[in-house]
Amino acid sequence: DPVLFECFRETIDVILNKALARFDAGTGLYRPPESEEMWHFYEWTPGLSGVMGGDALRGGNHAGYNLHLHEAIRWSLWMLEQAGEGKAVRSLERRRASLAKSIHAVFWDAEAGHYRSQVTKSGRRSGSHELIQALVLHEGIGGVTSERRVMKSLLSGGLTPCTLSGLYYLVSPMVWHTVETRKWINV
Repeated sequence: DPVLFECFRETIDVILNKALARFDAGTGLYRPPESEEMWHFYEWTPGLSGVMGGDALRGGNHAGYNLHLHEAIRWSLWMLEQAGEGKAVRSLERRRASLAKSIHAVFWDAEAGHYRSQVTKSGRRSGSHELIQALVLHEGIGGVTSERRVMKSLLSGGLTPCTLSGLYYLVSPMVWHTVETRKWINV
């Protein structure tokens, strides 16, 4: 509803612009805020939930943050399209496409066959979470080869499982991929 969008447009712009202002040109990613009152939370699971005030996730690049930002940009694009704002759409589409490439370049671990959850300050990739794979698939990041390998990783049972809060992102890609992945949902 364009009327609803206009009601909240200023708030949406403030939130998105603050996130986009934390661009890291070295990686092409966006850094989460680092103030003490921030809690870097992506899901109720070790490695993605952080700690209030003394966050173990501080200082690195987070796949969860960038994937959720990618999703937020997608929905902002949809709202701008509904409002007929082609110029704003084209600019934001370029940022979203660039972010998708950077997410793949930074977090894809070809040896493991899945996306890592974070890159530490020292540059070490770590974390193997179903939620991150689900977000990657949900957002269409990576190509067909990485998608197949991510699905294989999800089916292997070797990743930190998704909790109920993240199933929204996991179910849709699994349902549409293959008969084998649809059967996995019923397990």
